[in-house]
Amino acid sequence: RRTGWYHIEFTNALGLTRRRKAAPTRALAEEILRKQEADVARQREGLPTQNVAEILVADLQMRYLSAQKGRVAEKHLEILGPRLDAIAAGTKAITVRDLTPERTDAYLAALETKASNPAPKTVNGYLQAVKGMLNWAVTMRILPYNPLACLKPRPGWDTRRNRRALTQDEVDRLLQVAPAGPLVRLHKAYKGGAIPPEVEARMLDEGLNNALAWRLFIYTGLRAGELRALRWGDLDLKAGTLAVRKETAKSRKSAVLPIHPSLDEALAKRHQKTQAAGTPVV
Repeated sequence: RRTGWYHIEFTNALGLTRRRKAAPTRALAEEILRKQEADVARQREGLPTQNVAEILVADLQMRYLSAQKGRVAEKHLEILGPRLDAIAAGTKAITVRDLTPERTDAYLAALETKASNPAPKTVNGYLQAVKGMLNWAVTMRILPYNPLACLKPRPGWDTRRNRRALTQDEVDRLLQVAPAGPLVRLHKAYKGGAIPPEVEARMLDEGLNNALAWRLFIYTGLRAGELRALRWGDLDLKAGTLAVRKETAKSRKSAVLPIHPSLDEALAKRHQKTQAAGTPVV
């Protein structure tokens, strides 16, 4: 004890001895020492030392949003901030201790009954925002656990569609209308007005390219990204094969696929045109 105050001495998580001014009474100084030693033990275990009642929601939100910059799209951040603000205001949460499952669930229930009638996906977006922030805080050892982990998303409207293969009739109709698609849309855009010949010629060429792309999709099973990355060097028109490079394949594995004989003529014409234009892209 010095100058009327008790001092405490302890070894921190790095093994260094520390001495500091603690309290005016022995009992209070001993209590502070016990807490300090408990905090050191938690630090050595990689656990947070700050009480949730001491962590302000606004401060945690600011740190979380700052950490997300550069990791998520700007548009996502523009949505995330207001949603976190709304959750804090709706639950009247000042500290993290105030973010209870009961308050949060009540706010989400009130949100569902608003006149705007938000979809379950929108309501769940608010829950995902605050749970994402708390999960981040747990990962960063700011919180020992996520107090809202028990809350489940609202059941949504099932908008999924069962995938199925096109029937032969659907394939035939698709390939029949594909060449004329760009030209039809062009006439609608001009609303009966005069169309420059060069524009019309470009749309006709685009229609033929679209039809060829659909045929490649159908006969090879290529994905959109794989087709966009296709180069003439990947095709062997004489052998009738097509190589999918591993760096462009979703599976990250190279593959050699057969080319349907019905594509030979269209690919040969396309090859001549792109060679004249000096482009390696199919």
